[in-house]
Amino acid sequence: MLPVVGGLTLDALLPHVPVLHGLPLRLTAVLGATWMMALAGALMIRASVGVASYDAVMLGLRRALGGRLGPIRLAMEAAALAAGWILGGSIGAGTVITGSLIGPGIQFWLTRVGDTKQALAYAGSAAAYDA
Repeated sequence: MLPVVGGLTLDALLPHVPVLHGLPLRLTAVLGATWMMALAGALMIRASVGVASYDAVMLGLRRALGGRLGPIRLAMEAAALAAGWILGGSIGAGTVITGSLIGPGIQFWLTRVGDTKQALAYAGSAAAYDA
């Protein structure tokens, strides 16, 4: 149901969003949006109300392999990017920027939002959130 609501909302809002002109403004928008997506992902994880499937895979890999979330998410994004390219998709600067920064961004925000004890119980150990 959520994807349907999200799609309908985007269909209604996007015609009213102005087109950004100029590379500096477009890069700023991509960086700001990536930062906000990382914050939203960290808040969803901290709230323990369920996470998106991609975040669940990230947390599962972190639990199975150990280590920090940033590099794990970066590897996931690189694999998805490579698979998309092999299947004939295009690679844009925004895709590369977001894929490179979303994992470290989630890791950053997890150390700064919510109850640390709750998050450690949910995700496994303090090593997951080392900045």
